[in-house]
Amino acid sequence: MNRLFLLNVLFCIAYEIPAQLIVQPRLSVTAQLGESVTLQCSISRTQHSTFTWFKQVIGQPPVYMLKYDGKSKPIFLDEFNDKSHFKMQNIQSSFNLTILKAENPDMAVYYCAALSGSHVLFGNGTTLLIKGKLKVN
Repeated sequence: MNRLFLLNVLFCIAYEIPAQLIVQPRLSVTAQLGESVTLQCSISRTQHSTFTWFKQVIGQPPVYMLKYDGKSKPIFLDEFNDKSHFKMQNIQSSFNLTILKAENPDMAVYYCAALSGSHVLFGNGTTLLIKGKLKVN
């Protein structure tokens, strides 16, 4: 067998690939303008002390949205501190972000992550697309 292949297998066994610990099952989600949408994330291990979500608009750096220590209520940061627009749900190993009344500025890639000390493990990200026109009554 190829030695490089064997070394790669041993490395993966010894150092687990981080993306497998944080699972965002959908690479993209399309939401209707004005409707709610939930972005899913599950953490396969619980030794991490803090769970987070980041938002990255194309061409811009990621922005830290919220942090959750698994005990108290989630802390939404800066412009994301809007209870009428964002909600986080933690059920067992899932750590889902719901955007209420989706708007065009919500279009971005959302990353779920786990923090432990100085280590940050990211999911593969979920792209949120918004379609349609806002209904006026």
